[in-house]
Amino acid sequence: MNKLIIFLFILFNFNNSYAEDKIRFIDLDFIINTSSFGKSIINDIQKFTSIKNNELLDLEKKLRESEEILIKTKNIISEEEYEKELLSLKKRVEEYNLKKNKYIKEINLFKQNETLKILEKINPIIEKYVADNQITIVLKKQDIVIANSENDITKFIIDIVNKN
Repeated sequence: MNKLIIFLFILFNFNNSYAEDKIRFIDLDFIINTSSFGKSIINDIQKFTSIKNNELLDLEKKLRESEEILIKTKNIISEEEYEKELLSLKKRVEEYNLKKNKYIKEINLFKQNETLKILEKINPIIEKYVADNQITIVLKKQDIVIANSENDITKFIIDIVNKN
């Protein structure tokens, strides 16, 4: 009798969920790298980085030339003059290192700001697509181990981004 009551209790209280949660995934890196808007932003980042790197290379080249000149003239100039020039060179190297760190921070900040621009443009498109297609969850492709390729919405989003 107890088994029958437990069986009936389980039978009537067991709720089957027949609702289908739509879970999709997206490759944001692929969208950024292949969409026309993303390509233009990546191009801007590369130009900015190239300009800063060229400035640093020019400064580094000048420092090396100064070092070579100082080494060549070591035996010609007085010890005091050599020490003065050496201190001056060290000071310029320190300034170069400070400038290099500053440029690295500028480059990283620029990349961060440009990436935010991309995401600000893409997120509303993704949100609209999710709402229109009644999708429950969208995951990043990098976070998925195995999934059916039918659940990938990357190409649809790229098409929409390129149209806009």
